[in-house]
Amino acid sequence: MSSPKLEEEGVLREWAPLSKLLHQIPMKMRQGMFLEDLRFTSVDATTECIVLGSNCGTCFWYDRGTHYVQHLRPEIERYTVDGLHKTRVTALEWSMNGQKLFSGDSDGVVVFTEMDFVMVIL
Repeated sequence: MSSPKLEEEGVLREWAPLSKLLHQIPMKMRQGMFLEDLRFTSVDATTECIVLGSNCGTCFWYDRGTHYVQHLRPEIERYTVDGLHKTRVTALEWSMNGQKLFSGDSDGVVVFTEMDFVMVIL
């Protein structure tokens, strides 16, 4: 029998419960006229943020520094043939600079979301 190994590399380690993230995400989401249980279907993470895809066709962006969750609303680009996700999100991928997020669903639709980071000066 082999013993479990600790992976030293990687950004996805849970040192503490992610309760600040999970408390900001609803347990149910509206799909048309009905409320559906929200289930996470995909995840991508960097040292600064975590992005979660859901069965309702939405993505949630969590800033690890500020503990703020943003509901991503992709905008249709001029090359988008169809609408936004109508089925569960199954894949997420960030661009190298972290400014673009590509999400794919179970119907094969890929949505491009450009992150608009606005600097707020207080």
